[in-house]
Amino acid sequence: MGKIFKHALEAMGILAAGLCIGTLLLMAAYSLPAEKMREHAMSAAEIFEKEGDHPALFFNVGAKLDNWTDAIMLLNAIYSGEESSLEKAMLVPRRQSMYADAYHTLIGESRGKIGEEDYYVASYSRYWHGYLIFLKPLLLFLDYGDIRIFHLILQTILTAGVLVVMWQRNFKYCMIPYAVSVLSVMPVDNAFSMQYADVAYLISAGTLVLLLCSERWKGKHWYYICYFIVMGMLTSYFDFLTYPVLTFGIPMCVCLCIRPEDGLQSLKSVIRNGLGWCWGYSGMWAGKWLLATLVTGDNVLQEAQESALYRIYGGGEVPVSGAALVCSAVARNAGVYFNPFHLALLSLFALCAAVLITRKKKWGGRWWSLVPAFGVIAAVPFVWYGLLRSHSYVHYWMTYKDLGAVCMAFTCLCVCALDKRRQS
Repeated sequence: MGKIFKHALEAMGILAAGLCIGTLLLMAAYSLPAEKMREHAMSAAEIFEKEGDHPALFFNVGAKLDNWTDAIMLLNAIYSGEESSLEKAMLVPRRQSMYADAYHTLIGESRGKIGEEDYYVASYSRYWHGYLIFLKPLLLFLDYGDIRIFHLILQTILTAGVLVVMWQRNFKYCMIPYAVSVLSVMPVDNAFSMQYADVAYLISAGTLVLLLCSERWKGKHWYYICYFIVMGMLTSYFDFLTYPVLTFGIPMCVCLCIRPEDGLQSLKSVIRNGLGWCWGYSGMWAGKWLLATLVTGDNVLQEAQESALYRIYGGGEVPVSGAALVCSAVARNAGVYFNPFHLALLSLFALCAAVLITRKKKWGGRWWSLVPAFGVIAAVPFVWYGLLRSHSYVHYWMTYKDLGAVCMAFTCLCVCALDKRRQS
């Protein structure tokens, strides 16, 4: 009982430290000269005018870039009002036209079509907007097109780095599931839309940390729980509700592959680490709402509550409700994820895995006992769609990426069937 109490205090301490560090980092970012970022941010207008607000990058499979949200991010980054750095960190204000959304405001401002009297200060306080600690420095040197290329190169390097470490650490059987899962969530989209990039970085960087620390953390369950607490906190800090559960699903699948435990222990590990991720994710959200309310006097808690209810129940754009809305959300997301390209990729993997498994002389073994653990991971996206059913229904063209956890769980289970350490 004393150990549980100690770990509970440590979990609260990790969350408190994250809230403090996150706030200080945003305050530091707001101390940078925003005026120097404006020209680079305005360069996005020409790209947005050519592409539109939600363009499909290569071919129409239902997946889309989100230039609309990228415009909000850019306007947030270049705001230079008179508020203190702490107030800016809590409120995340931006100048926006009274007659247009952020996307059209950025385009209109770049063309000099918006008068000073037409602006008002909007705030986006319910999110942390942690991306600003990187976006603001980048805008000092790079324009929007350059930032896209920067993301593409860096994400490719990180993905390659994960695969190299898997090879070097003798976790070669994880390489194909990881590569297939990353490809299945449209990695070029994740580079060309800034709001998708954050989760992609967290997956790659988080998996790297997991691989590099696997020997040091061997047998230390609390270390893994702390790891997933931090992953949940970072997801809440950086993400815009795009495909957050992948920061749990993919590292957790890797964790099961590199730690050959029996089925019951693996299932317990998924539950423990999942609860840790939920604590970090939800605690970081709630911490922002509480801090922003206390610091600014605005009722951010109420705003967040109203926003949460909208993402669950929706408005006029959602034609159904209840169980029908959950089913519709799942169908929409699955319809995008299981497009011909993804189906071909998964079918090829499944065919190769089936051939190799059927050629084995032995059937059975401990890998069968891992089905419940991987099954829980595969179920997480559907639980998420059920909880945030309205948001998942409306924004299916990006939330479909959560189904990458299903791909990772399935492919990892297949390679576990071929792993000699899991044979009877």
